[in-house]
Amino acid sequence: VVVVDAAEDDTVFAAGGMADACFFILQGSLRYSQMERAPLTLENAGMAAEMALWTEWNFIGDLVSTTFSKIAGLETEDFCKCILSSPDLQHEAHGYAAEYVEALNELEILSDLWRFGQRNSERDLKRALVPGRVSLVQRVARRLALPSWFRLPRWRRKKVAPRPSSFSSVK
Repeated sequence: VVVVDAAEDDTVFAAGGMADACFFILQGSLRYSQMERAPLTLENAGMAAEMALWTEWNFIGDLVSTTFSKIAGLETEDFCKCILSSPDLQHEAHGYAAEYVEALNELEILSDLWRFGQRNSERDLKRALVPGRVSLVQRVARRLALPSWFRLPRWRRKKVAPRPSSFSSVK
């Protein structure tokens, strides 16, 4: 985990760049803008680019600090090394990643702020910034020996119900 101080108007990531980390806003305020959509403000406990942990991802929007901010970046390479250290984590991560990518592929509108188990409207993206719970990321954070003052945001994870098969059984 890398903790970075960002000054006002510092760019955290820009559209088109390769995502190599997931970002947690520890302090301050940042603006996320994506093409013609209305900008969103992320503040303490906000998160961006979780998908970088589960699949190859290029940023779709821009994340810019609007105040002095402290941001933690969970780098994908370190995250993967941590997952590989435990068969239990590997098993849990594999299942979560498969569900995550399947749900991500079903979206009509993509965003770097999307959270698994939630819709992707502007209202839902704003609501996604409210803390909830995901045990896997919490467990990985503990294994990475994060500083005692660092707390990952918690968000709720919903199971994605499988769609009925388009193939009917032949009688």
